[in-house]
Amino acid sequence: MVLTRRAYKAISRWLPNEIITEIVQLTLRSDQASLSRVSTLFRDLCLPILYRVVRLNSRASVAGFGAAVLSNNALAELVRSYTAADFFGVPSSLLMDSSKALIRLESLSLHQSLAGADLRALLGLTFPHLVRCRLRTATLQLGPKYAFPSAEKQDVLMSFLLRHPALENLHIEDPYHMEVWPSQSARIPLLHLQRLRCPAKIVPSIDTTNLRRARLCWNTGVLILSNPPKSKTSSFRFGRWPTPISPSNMPNMRTLQLGLTFGPTHIDEHNEIMGHLKNYLPRFMTLAFLSLEYTTIWPSAPTFDEKQAIDSLSTVCPTLEACRLHDHAWRKMAGRWEEYAVEEFEALAGLSWTEL
Repeated sequence: MVLTRRAYKAISRWLPNEIITEIVQLTLRSDQASLSRVSTLFRDLCLPILYRVVRLNSRASVAGFGAAVLSNNALAELVRSYTAADFFGVPSSLLMDSSKALIRLESLSLHQSLAGADLRALLGLTFPHLVRCRLRTATLQLGPKYAFPSAEKQDVLMSFLLRHPALENLHIEDPYHMEVWPSQSARIPLLHLQRLRCPAKIVPSIDTTNLRRARLCWNTGVLILSNPPKSKTSSFRFGRWPTPISPSNMPNMRTLQLGLTFGPTHIDEHNEIMGHLKNYLPRFMTLAFLSLEYTTIWPSAPTFDEKQAIDSLSTVCPTLEACRLHDHAWRKMAGRWEEYAVEEFEALAGLSWTEL
């Protein structure tokens, strides 16, 4: 973008700052950076736009950003969203001091796993305005210098969540399924939480009543939803790990995703999953969108009558409006279930919220 002195004077004279700001927001970030060097006016208008959402994909960019905000604290106060994909090797003092300066932060996304003293210290910070957070819990072992036990990771994560009760959107990744999660008696009050994506085993620890959408993940191919006799709490039993989940912490659930690492290997497993779902779904009184997703790696994956499965699920959960089973979706139209494009189902169910 080329802006001559004459053009600059005309723009700044005849357009109010609010209109200029709206125009600048539609330009490329590289153009915004160029505009910020045109004049004091454009610098004041462009810097809040440039620093409001910060996405850093390399350790060099993390280090550069840290140095910039430490040299000018006013820049740190502009940051509302911070995403770091890699900060391995960034000096600890630079990482910590620059993070402490982000006092207005609303969204935090750390793609590097919870390993090493640096990240442990980073999660020891408190961000008073934080409402969206994405964390990674597990990592390949890089040696004793960069790894610490799962139980300690559990304590670090719990402490971080307890200090941020205003969270509305929480995404916890567990890519290697290695973690030990809090006991069923532990409670993390997140009363404003509306969207949750995490391993199913952490759900019993979260105390919330405002949840609208959830994606719960398991790490094997057998999902059992058991209803123990004389018990008010149903439980997801996945392989040999039971995960009790009471619908009392999901009373307003509208969208529920169940993600399996591997799908059923034969029709009996599919029937078992459907049977337990039919026993469990009536407990969700406002559920509108249900998605069961899994990866099929077996050469002889079972086939089944999806339409019949959908009919049986909607019978026990009449509030359902649309469902997805693996790679097919269905929507209720005029009282009848009709096949629906998966992409349209995801848009209808509001499943495009994974990015923070």
